[in-house]
Amino acid sequence: MGFICIYQDEKSFCASVPIQRVAELDYVPTPGRYVGLPDEEDAFDFAERFAALKAEVESQLKEEAK
Repeated sequence: MGFICIYQDEKSFCASVPIQRVAELDYVPTPGRYVGLPDEEDAFDFAERFAALKAEVESQLKEEAK
């Protein structure tokens, strides 16, 4: 006995597209072109995140120099 699986596209995860759609996008296999992006937006403060990442990198560089 086997399982029957019914396929369904899931936005930002998987999509079944016809070869014509792939041709329209110049045969570029980047998944995002076909599956789309998630609906939720990442709300963040760019300046704040950048400053935190910069501080982290600077700290790591100082540690490496020691």
